[in-house]
Amino acid sequence: MNHKILLIIGFSALFLCACTGAGIDRKPLPPDSIAGMNELGKGNDRYQKGCYPQALEHFLRAHERFAASDHIAGTAISFNNIGNVYRALGDPNSALLFFEEAYISFMDLKDHEGALQSLSNKAAALIDANRIADADREFARAQKIADAGRKPFGPLLRNRGMLLLKKGDYPGAQALLDNALKNTDPLDLTESAAVQFALGNLMQKTNRPDEALRHFEAALAADQAVSHYKGMADDLAAIGSVHLDRGNAEQAAGFFKRAVKIYALIRNKAKVEATRGQLAEAAQKAGMGMELTDFFVEKWSRGEASEKPCR
Repeated sequence: MNHKILLIIGFSALFLCACTGAGIDRKPLPPDSIAGMNELGKGNDRYQKGCYPQALEHFLRAHERFAASDHIAGTAISFNNIGNVYRALGDPNSALLFFEEAYISFMDLKDHEGALQSLSNKAAALIDANRIADADREFARAQKIADAGRKPFGPLLRNRGMLLLKKGDYPGAQALLDNALKNTDPLDLTESAAVQFALGNLMQKTNRPDEALRHFEAALAADQAVSHYKGMADDLAAIGSVHLDRGNAEQAAGFFKRAVKIYALIRNKAKVEATRGQLAEAAQKAGMGMELTDFFVEKWSRGEASEKPCR
């Protein structure tokens, strides 16, 4: 399953100042809290690029800083973001622990949007683990919070749509994903890419290749705009798979080549192996060679790239 997940990157007024009856009393943040914010920023940058081990290192450092300064809002954000990294790394069980702790912390702060995001992420991790009934229960918890809000919460709609897609309820999935797209800020390119990718998967599963390509290409454009390396590779591989299904082997091979190079540069071994298999199939059908692509993929997979995206 594709791991396009929303981080919590904003900070509420509680995070930046203390409010009193006489108005806002702005207090300087402790040095540990400032350092924690800096580490969160570095982690967010690595995460958005798909550099998950590096992101985890920074988020753990952020958590240490926030814990040292007893900054509850910061620890809640770091819990959620650490959970996202573990989910992206294929460890949903670890992710679940962090998402639940984030939810508890956000509820203590009465930060309902943070709590909603953490529960939505937890449900998505349960879908990854194929714990469908548990995911349904988490969505029910999240929906109670969402119902109290003023507008639909796009990431929750997207994740619920992904659950229905997994269940094979394609009309229900499309209704939720269409609604998610409608309720996603077009300037939020990361979330827009996630919804477009999910819609592309739905269209591919329901034999609508033209629409699948349109959504995957929209996801690719959004991911390119924010330099989300892992997202771009996922989008390119998905576009390649649509072309391969349609018998366009030469076009498919071109997209698989672009995808596998990115996976190699960010040293995602599992994705390199899977995409090389798809590339080999397409190249054989098209009568194309893979020697040059293999040269770079093997070199970069060993960490021998001159320019390393995941520093």
